[in-house]
Formats: sequence, C-alpha cells, structure tokens
Amino acid sequence: MTIVEVWENIDSIHAKIFNSNAEVISRDWLSVCSLHTADIQRFLKFHNERRSFMEKKESVAKLQREWMRCFGGESLERAVNLARYMMLFIIFGEAMADPEKKIFHNGNLQKLLGRIPDSGMRRWAFRECLGSCESLGNTKSKVSALIDKTQDSF
Repeated sequence: MTIVEVWENIDSIHAKIFNSNAEVISRDWLSVCSLHTADIQRFLKFHNERRSFMEKKESVAKLQREWMRCFGGESLERAVNLARYMMLFIIFGEAMADPEKKIFHNGNLQKLLGRIPDSGMRRWAFRECLGSCESLGNTKSKVSALIDKTQDSF
C-alpha cells in the first residue's frame, strides 16, 4: 500500500484489526491498492495477487502483531502521528534526516516551502500533514510539534 492508500484508510484498517471479535479476517482494505504504471502482464499479475491476498483469511492476532511492529504500538493516534511524520519526509526530503533540523535555520524552511509544487505528492503531503498554514511561523510550530510528538512515541 502507498502512504496515500494507508492514510485514507488508516481508521478503518485499525478498527477491523483491533475491534474484531473474529479470530481470522480477510484484508479487504487491500481493494484500494492500485498499480499506477505497468504493462498489461504486470497489471494482470498485480490484480491477481491482490485478489489472492484479499481472499486469504489472516489471523487477527498476527495482523495485530504486524500493526504494532509497523507503528510501534496498538494506538491509532500513534499510527496517525507516524504517518504524518513520514509525510514530512515527502515534503522536506533529506532535510528531515538532519539531526540538527537545519531546515528551521536562516530561512531554509521558507526556501523549502517555496519549492513545493501546486500539485503532486508533496502538495498532498503538505495539505494532509500540516493543513493550511497561514504563516511561516505557524508551519514551523506545526512541524516542530509533530516531530516532538513522534519522537516522544518512538
């Protein structure tokens, strides 16, 4: 699943995994997965494999373990925060990997924000992660809060 597919379905996936009384469930959330570019053979293979994964019953306990390994715990809030943190890497790229977060120094953030295109993944990530930030200071505080929240969780 892409981050967009996960983000748009994270609540329902979490509910199905953690609020189920069943011992096994199908992973019907995989129905949203799509293959964006491929020749006809890869396209058909992808759809056949996806259908196979969706039809296979999976242990709820196993899916819960996989969720917790992926997101570091059972909490939906924690998973949402981690997904938003990942979006910061889409928005700011390698600057997010800098332990000193120099993107916040000397106008670097303003430069980076000025390079965000009007459409595409970076714009999507910005909108979903940070919403509408009216000012540079507002953007900076939202990013800092998200980084702090995420680092406290992991």
